[in-house]
Amino acid sequence: MKGPFGPLPLAGAVVARAIVDRRWRTLLVGGCVLLVAAAPVAAFLYTHPDWWSGYGVHQVLDSLTGARQDGSSQPLFALRSIGGRFWPYLPLLVPAIVVALGRPRRWSEKLQGSESTDDVKRACRLMLIATAVVIFGLSLPQRKIWHHVLLVYPFLSILIGLGLARPLARAFATSRQVHRGLVALGLLLIGSMAADAVGLGRILMNRPSVLATEFARLAQRLSPGEEVLADSKEDEWDMLSALAFEKDVIPWPSLELDPLEHAGARFAFVKTDVWSPNAGWAEVARARGWVMATRRPSP
Repeated sequence: MKGPFGPLPLAGAVVARAIVDRRWRTLLVGGCVLLVAAAPVAAFLYTHPDWWSGYGVHQVLDSLTGARQDGSSQPLFALRSIGGRFWPYLPLLVPAIVVALGRPRRWSEKLQGSESTDDVKRACRLMLIATAVVIFGLSLPQRKIWHHVLLVYPFLSILIGLGLARPLARAFATSRQVHRGLVALGLLLIGSMAADAVGLGRILMNRPSVLATEFARLAQRLSPGEEVLADSKEDEWDMLSALAFEKDVIPWPSLELDPLEHAGARFAFVKTDVWSPNAGWAEVARARGWVMATRRPSP
């Protein structure tokens, strides 16, 4: 669980209970619990100035305010990430949302069945509100990273279970219904996979890194463990992460390409606004604002 986002699921549950049960005392009690849970972390940061500076200020606060430029600053990034990555399960959220809202009424009653009770609707409402609170919390920082959004996936899964529990129980009550239910689920799965195959995921998700696409063939020349330069005026965490995890090299960020810098490095990836031909480096490829360069042999 990502540090600052750790309290979000509990905060979502507290707000959901307060709204659905209309008991605002729940907010007070839940808020106190959250403060108690955060107290050890606050005490640690207070007694460790290096952690407060490195983590509290330069990581958490800089992400919240947007001082860190890596990641996405789009307000709806969390929703876009869910829409692009939560496949093929995204359509399965519809039943729980219909039951929670009670609209369309006919669909809601059909999903709940003749044994309809307020318990199912209440549970769906609790989870829907809690999920919305978590997504809202994930959207507050100016710097947003896709893997932070994974925090809400358990809530989405619970929502799916709540919405489908009774329809599936009825669908599998007899052998004939089992057959129909399996056909329906199969068609739903095929439809979801088809939607993803035609490019819905690519529309909502970021493109693969330039290392895995345009530079893929040339990047095969990189050897695991070697030093590679990454030069840009801003922090380029996507490129640094791709170099470290996809190519298993040691990336060194810098503001400009210096022929004397890291003499053992054979390759460099340089932003085009920083790149300038020089005697020490030669351009071998260019794509999406990046130049891949190789060190010229010494005379």
